[in-house]
Amino acid sequence: MRCRSGQARWKTLLNLEQVKRLADGREKVSPDPGLLPGRNDAAIVAAALSDPGHKPRTPEHERKLRRVPQVTVMRKALGPTQEQFARFQIPLGALRDWEHGKSETDTCAWAYLKMIVRNPKAVAEELASAP
Repeated sequence: MRCRSGQARWKTLLNLEQVKRLADGREKVSPDPGLLPGRNDAAIVAAALSDPGHKPRTPEHERKLRRVPQVTVMRKALGPTQEQFARFQIPLGALRDWEHGKSETDTCAWAYLKMIVRNPKAVAEELASAP
C-alpha cells in the first residue's frame, strides 16, 4: 500500500484512506476500517461493560477524578526532580504541596514558574549572578 501524491495524498491522509495499487496499475482507495471493524456502537458498549477492569467513565466517576496539578506538568516537561527544581530558589516543601494539590500557587509564584518553563537557563543565570 502507498499514498497518492499531491492533493489526493493529503485527502488520503486526512480521511484515513488507504491506497492499494492493483495488478493492472490502477489504484484502489479503501477507507480506514476503524479500530474495531465489524462492530457497531452497541457491540462496543456491551464489550466495554463486560470488562470488569475497564469500565467506561460515567459523570459520577469523572467528578471523583483529581486533576494533575499544572506545577507537576511544568516541572516534568523540563525534566528535573523536585530537589533539582528547587535550585530556582523555590522551597521544596512548597513545591511538593503544589504538586500534591495541598495548596495553590499564588499569582507571583505562578508567574515565576512560567518564566522558568519559558527560559530556565536565563533564570538560572540570573539567580547565579545575584548577590
